[in-house]
Amino acid sequence: MTKEQKTKPGKPIRQWVEINRYFNIYRNSTFILLGLTFLLSSSILVLINGDPVVVIIENGKRVSYQGEKRPLKITEEDLKEAITNYVKTIYEWDSFDPHAIVTKIGPYVTEGYREKLFSTLGRMKHQNKQGESISQYVANVKVSITKTNLLASFSKVILLNGQPLATNAELSVQLVDGPKTKANPLGLYINGIVEHGNE
Repeated sequence: MTKEQKTKPGKPIRQWVEINRYFNIYRNSTFILLGLTFLLSSSILVLINGDPVVVIIENGKRVSYQGEKRPLKITEEDLKEAITNYVKTIYEWDSFDPHAIVTKIGPYVTEGYREKLFSTLGRMKHQNKQGESISQYVANVKVSITKTNLLASFSKVILLNGQPLATNAELSVQLVDGPKTKANPLGLYINGIVEHGNE
């Protein structure tokens, strides 16, 4: 046997040892990176699920408040306020403009009801004629809530050239849950109303 034949088997063994060493480095690096990823993910989850800190600037000074995450429970007063706001928004106007009314009421109604409302208002004949002024407002809004019904009763006052004409109105309201927004933090949306006979 020559010297070259004796040294040849050692070279593949050294290569195998070198490959194993690189494999161990990569394996250990992978475990370390997985551990760091888990640690960072856990930290992010803790921060997301913690109570928020709200910072408000008042008179040039920063004031911070510690918030609290909890489910928002809708009370009977919340329902009454939502329905009262709806009634005032849709039935009070200085000049009858269906587009303006639907735009104003938009954040409080479902998309389907908004389209139906625009169609209904578009058929009404409350346009101001030359030399006439017409406006409407509501008074004495009372909301009653039972297990099966949300009912609003109120007085509509139409002013035609400054002369009031008052009628009583009553309507049943159908509410649905929806996304909570800045304009509608309760997430209550009107999906339909039924107007009962006017007196």
